[in-house]
Amino acid sequence: MFNLIEKAKALDSSSLKIDPVPSVTYDIKTLGLNIANTIVWVAGVLAVIYLIYGGILYITSAGEEDKAKKGKTAVVNAIIGIAIVIGALIIVKFIKDAVTKGNI
Repeated sequence: MFNLIEKAKALDSSSLKIDPVPSVTYDIKTLGLNIANTIVWVAGVLAVIYLIYGGILYITSAGEEDKAKKGKTAVVNAIIGIAIVIGALIIVKFIKDAVTKGNI
């Protein structure tokens, strides 16, 4: 244990080379694809939350036709939204593969 402490003390700040501002470079294609990917994932999470909300609304309708209809509509719309998000993910992945391979 004392051996580890001695090694830790042996390091000083002058031997560490830390760049205060990391140099990250993005080209416009990569930045655009990252933004599109993030938007699609957020939309997917929101669609799943809406699906859960619709399911809870339907389950707790307790025989009230209006609440049951509203719950069913929410579930159907959420499933359609999830299908659209999956399609968008496929499109974004296709474009990302085309861009990284240099086809575009």
